[in-house]
Amino acid sequence: MNSQGISYLLQQSPRTRRLTIRVDARGQVIVTAPLRFPKYRVAEFVESARDWIVKQKTVQIQKPILLSTTTVLYFGKEYSVKVSQKMDGTVKLGKEVIIVSPLSITSSAVLSLLSTWLKSRAIEYVTTRVYVLSKQMNLSFKNLAFKQQKTRWGSCSSQKNLNFNWKLIHAPKDVIDYVIIHELSHLEHMNHGKNFWELVARFDPDHPHHRRWLERYGSTED
Repeated sequence: MNSQGISYLLQQSPRTRRLTIRVDARGQVIVTAPLRFPKYRVAEFVESARDWIVKQKTVQIQKPILLSTTTVLYFGKEYSVKVSQKMDGTVKLGKEVIIVSPLSITSSAVLSLLSTWLKSRAIEYVTTRVYVLSKQMNLSFKNLAFKQQKTRWGSCSSQKNLNFNWKLIHAPKDVIDYVIIHELSHLEHMNHGKNFWELVARFDPDHPHHRRWLERYGSTED
C-alpha cells in the first residue's frame, strides 16, 4: 500500500489490539492493525510517522553488514572471506581472512557453511564465558540455549533459563561479556530498575559504551 509516497505492507489480525509500525532490515515499512481497521486511518497513521520512518530507513541503510560472501565480522574484527576450491566442507581462520571450502561453489553454500561455523564458535565461546561470569557474580541459572533471533542478543526467563543469539560471535569480546552480564543480572532482578543497572555496572563499568555497539548493529538485549 502507499501513503503519499510512503510504501508499506499492511498486516491485519483479530489478535491485534492497536496499530504498530516498524521498519525491517530491508527497509520495508510494516504496519500491523486490528482486523477491519479503516484503511484511511492506517494511511493517516503512516503519514504521522513519516519523520520516524525516514530516520529508520536511514539507519537500516547505514547499518554495518555482519556477514556476506565477501566479508564477515568475527569478534568485532572484519575479515575477508576467501572461497577455496578444495570443496571439503571446512572453514579455516587466518590472520585477516577466513577461508571457506563449501561442498559447492554457490553463494548459499558459502553462507550456510560459514554460518554453521560461526554458530559453533559462538556456542563454544559464550558457554565458557557464561559459566565464568556466573561464578564471578555468584549467580546460578537452569538452562542455557542458543537461537538466531532478529531483535534480541539475549534473554532471561523467569524460570532462570538463559538464551543467547549465536550472532553475538560478530561482537567484540567485551560486548559479548556485557550481554552475558546483562542477562545474568536478570537472575537477580527481572526488570531494568536501579538495582539491576547497579549490578550490571559492578561487573561492567563501561556498559553504556557496549550498549551503543549493540544499538548500532541492530538488536537489543532483554
